This record gives sequence, structure tokens and C-alpha cells, in this order.
Amino acid sequence: MSSPKYAQIHRQLLFHWTAPKKLGEPRKRSERLAYLDLLKGILNEGLRFSTPGSEHAEWIERGKIEASRPMICLSEWGLADSRAHAGRYGKMGFGFTRKFIMKKGGRPVIYVPNARNDQFRKSLIEVLRMAKETPGLEEHYGILASSLKAYHFPRDIQKARPDIGSKKTGTVPRRPKVLPEDSGLRLDFGGIFSNLEDREWRILRSTNRKSVSPGQPVTLECSPGNLAMIVLPDHQTLSLALQDEGIREHLFVPEQPAVCLVSKEMIFSI
Repeated sequence: MSSPKYAQIHRQLLFHWTAPKKLGEPRKRSERLAYLDLLKGILNEGLRFSTPGSEHAEWIERGKIEASRPMICLSEWGLADSRAHAGRYGKMGFGFTRKFIMKKGGRPVIYVPNARNDQFRKSLIEVLRMAKETPGLEEHYGILASSLKAYHFPRDIQKARPDIGSKKTGTVPRRPKVLPEDSGLRLDFGGIFSNLEDREWRILRSTNRKSVSPGQPVTLECSPGNLAMIVLPDHQTLSLALQDEGIREHLFVPEQPAVCLVSKEMIFSI
């Protein structure tokens, strides 16, 4: 017996996590309705592009080489592994097929180490500096700089010297933490490698005047066939969404694979 046509679609999805401004886990009906308002706005208008803030380490040299393009960020994390990621970016997730995202110009980001003596980082900086200062190459600079993301190296605990006290205070530094033998093989969720572990993809907004009308925001369409799954923050919000006629009409379209609606509780409780 052959498997259903869309049975394995969840394995090919990229997720964008979001939430109403300054709102985390919904606790009241009004907060759940705020999530639904955001959902309906995205379904009607699409996901908006935005320029990332510096708090997400979207720079290679702060103030000199930074992400400057409006973008939409997505992650390769599967749902069961997305708890930490969703906690940083929002409690509502939109799952798109990779094929659709690639058609829209989406690609995995290039991760760059923070170490100043890293040869790859030094080479990128030299090329980007030259492109930024060369007339006619500004567009290329913007694309490359916005396709990079820094990640962090762990501190070298072997350099710690607990046996030598501070000359200023006379105190003894804290002993270094003894790590287990397999520490190098373990994932560090939300820690020093949090950026690297995002497995991020980006779609960059075009600045070509021929393809962008002045004053008109470009958005990523959210429709069945491209949008495969929506994760809502809890069971109550999911129930309210299923009762909303406008949401049902948008997501359940004849001749198209139905968009799967689930709650975050359903995923993370498995």
C-alpha cells in the first residue's frame, strides 16, 4: 500500500516563529484573540519582511558590516526540537515547504565564526569592505552581508589558572568547570552556539526598483500548497482558530492540501 501523497510533508518544512508584539504565552482570552488577529493579518497580507536587530548578532563587524536587507527568517528545526527556538522568537509557527521557500529566493545563511584570526572571516571582511566602498557593488554588498550570521566559540577552560590569585584583590579565581568527556558532542541549546543551532534560512527582500513599487511592502504569501502547517500557542487558541470561518475558508481550499493546524502543547507534550 503506497503512502498518502502528503504524508511526509512535515519533514520538508521550514518554520517561521512569531507572536504579537510584547506577547508571549497567552494567559487570557484577549491575548489569544490577539494571536488570532495576527494570524488573520498574515493570512490576508502575507509575512512582512523586517530588518533584524543587533541583539540577534546579525553583524560581522558591528557598525561596519551588518545585515541591511529586510528579510524573513526561517529555521530547519523540526517541531519536536523547536522549544528553545520558539521561546526566543514567538509562540506561533508557520511551516512552509522548502521548495516554495527556494523559489522565493530563500537559502541557508552562511555562519561565520567570531574569532578575529579565523581566515574565512578575515577574507569575507576584506571582500565586503571593498564591495561596500566600490561604486556599483553596493547591491552585492547588501546581499552578501545580509546572508551572513555570526556564531560564538566556547571559552577555552584550559587557559584558566585557578592556582594563581588576583594581584589586585588577592582572591583566588573560581575553579574551571569540569566537563564530561562527550561535552564536545552535545548540543548547547540556547547557549554559546545558539545562533549556529538555529539552522537558519533567509529570504532577502529585493531592492530592485523594477520589482518593488515605492511605498508598497513586499510580503511572503501564506496560502495552501505553500503553507503546510500552523502551530498555535495552546489548545484554546487552536480551538478559537478552528471556529473562525474566515480562517477556515483561507486554509481549507478545495484541490489543495489542507493546512495542518496544531497547538504548541500538542507538539511539545509528545
